[in-house]
Amino acid sequence: MANMSDHRVPAVLAHAKACRKADREDTPKLPSNLRNLSGINLSGAKLGDANLEGADLTGAVLSGAKLGVANLEGADLTNTDLTGADLTGANLISANFTDASLFGANLTGADLTGADLNGANLERADLTGAKGILVATSKSYENKPHILIQPEKDGQLRIKVISFTYS
Repeated sequence: MANMSDHRVPAVLAHAKACRKADREDTPKLPSNLRNLSGINLSGAKLGDANLEGADLTGAVLSGAKLGVANLEGADLTNTDLTGADLTGANLISANFTDASLFGANLTGADLTGADLNGANLERADLTGAKGILVATSKSYENKPHILIQPEKDGQLRIKVISFTYS
């Protein structure tokens, strides 16, 4: 569960609630005092529709968090734990997921255009309909490598081999 003793947690939850109530065009921006969320524990938090654009979430714990349709464009999620997080339809454009754990995360329909996935653990992640990447799979899924083709910030396509384990 989220660490409520961290003074930032109630403020982030209140921001997410305000974003859910707002019209899509009028979603409130993340207040400047909440831009640095490094190390925050928001595990299991309901952050759907939240506007966390450009937030520093380095080393944060967001395991099991509900981030469906959230705006994390340009967010720094380096070394962040997103194990089992729901990122369905999230805006992850240019987000930095370097060395992040997305183990079992739901990225269905998420936009990962320009996202940095170097060293990210995508094992058991659901990338169905995700934008900005192409995943090629082998016919026999079990313990076979998958190829991830993604445009990088410099516009070049990079090919990465990722091993998924299916249960």
